[in-house]
Amino acid sequence: MQSVQPVKTGPGTFSAATRTALVSLLAQYPEKQCTALLQRHALLEEGEPPAAFFARALEVRDQLLTPLLDEVIGNDRELRAGSRYSQQRLDERWQEIVRSLRLDGYAVQNGLMLTLVPPAPGRTNREDLLTSLLRGTAFPEGEEVIHLLADARLDLQSANVNYAAALSSCRAALELIVKSLAAHHPQGHGKSGLSFEEALRHLEKKEFIPASSAQAIAHVHAAFLSPSVVIGARVGEQERVLLGRDMALSLCYYLVLLHKTY
Repeated sequence: MQSVQPVKTGPGTFSAATRTALVSLLAQYPEKQCTALLQRHALLEEGEPPAAFFARALEVRDQLLTPLLDEVIGNDRELRAGSRYSQQRLDERWQEIVRSLRLDGYAVQNGLMLTLVPPAPGRTNREDLLTSLLRGTAFPEGEEVIHLLADARLDLQSANVNYAAALSSCRAALELIVKSLAAHHPQGHGKSGLSFEEALRHLEKKEFIPASSAQAIAHVHAAFLSPSVVIGARVGEQERVLLGRDMALSLCYYLVLLHKTY
């Protein structure tokens, strides 16, 4: 099996967490250099302080952030020159954005931001999309699911990466959604107190999900979200956990979307 080859990125898709990490890094740069950087990319009006961009960073279009991130990745050492903050603090902020970009599907290598997973046009980051859907549908236990997924991201962004804890949180989020759907079936067929496997069978029996989907969910749960399973000798722990997280996010979104449109 060939490994995924990173390529130079075009307009990307950046999560709220990556945008927050970017703001945290920019805030460590000398204000004069940060202002000039943001003005070069037309992200700051004449006379505005960097804080004005920081306040709207979550709403800035992805295609406007891509060239800014490219310059930050390529010229961080120059941009931080003269900062009043310690090199240790600057390095910590740098590592935060590198790890957050990795979770969004990008690698930082030799001063370049490289695409690992080419973004689909108009695609929203999956975790952000799922969070919005959970809150928009008032999904039962939705906030707990959101917290579990946030915990997984934090475990992967931490300086002391905890792959086992991240995978456990993703697994727990998927289990919680399945069991919640079984307990709050939209046609009054709710059944609480079930195990994950029992809840999945209940949803299939009540025709909430087709048999093929139930089988796929069970397979991902057993093969990709179990910390004891090795999916291939050439697949390292990091890639295995990131793959498991991506699958969990996709399945969680699928199930909540079914709940919304049932």
